[in-house]
Amino acid sequence: MKRDAFTLVELLVVMALIAILATLTIAFFPGAATSDREARAAMTLQGWLNIAKQKALRDQAPRGLRLFVGTATAGAATIPNAVTNCQYLELPDDFSGGSVETGMPVPPPALPPGDTPLNYLRFTGANLFNDYTPADPPAYWAVQPNDTIEVLGSGMMHRITNVGVPNSAGVIDMSHVRIVPPLPYPLIRTQAYRIVRQPRPVGDELKLPDGSIIDVATNTAFAGALNPLPVGSAPNTIDILFAPTGTVLSPVVTDKLHLWVRSPNPDDGVNGTNPFRGSPTLVSIFVRTGAVGAFPPAQTGTDPYVLVR
Repeated sequence: MKRDAFTLVELLVVMALIAILATLTIAFFPGAATSDREARAAMTLQGWLNIAKQKALRDQAPRGLRLFVGTATAGAATIPNAVTNCQYLELPDDFSGGSVETGMPVPPPALPPGDTPLNYLRFTGANLFNDYTPADPPAYWAVQPNDTIEVLGSGMMHRITNVGVPNSAGVIDMSHVRIVPPLPYPLIRTQAYRIVRQPRPVGDELKLPDGSIIDVATNTAFAGALNPLPVGSAPNTIDILFAPTGTVLSPVVTDKLHLWVRSPNPDDGVNGTNPFRGSPTLVSIFVRTGAVGAFPPAQTGTDPYVLVR
């Protein structure tokens, strides 16, 4: 029985025509390629945030995403306050065990200006370094700088600035930490303490599609909902942390967080700093529910977030 069908030659001709049309589209309408890149970047970021939220639900513990704020390039232009890399976060349980008291390393070091012996705590029976050494990266330590300690249930938190304190011979005593502010009184050895640990990055870094950024500068320029920034424990980072219920735990003062995803182009705007070029996308996180959505910024008026208010 005879059947109607395409021949191989006809199929190859059609495929060639499609390829030619796609090439012409990109050549004459570069915005099409840019829009696709921005859409993929927004979808990628949404996926990372939703995975972090699902991890919090699965583990019944706070989980999140850390944004590394740096610079990006667009041609010869350098764009500050841009995020291209992220990393998942986990919030470990409070650290405790053994006992703690005020005390200096032996032999005692010379105190820095402004310090007193009450700036130093000595631990007994507590593995602060998680069986690593001060020569190993701090990311491996059980207790890390910027963690905070509370003693005797006082409610007053003291920031740990140094884990391991050198004595006067220059040898690092691994059982000591330095804190600020200092304790208001000498502490006799006690087990009544807890160290509240900061979020820890886990896994490999995540990278947005090439040519795409999260433009953090827009949150200041347009008084956005990510201003003030929920600054992470590391310099130049932003931490977005979810509770097991989905609620955003990061210290923010508004009901939404807006992340402005775009593809900078030095030929459009001043050195690629025009945030409205191409087809930018707002990836918005609703703080009370943890819902994550994508919205276009309004390009008229003074409030680009009006469509997601």
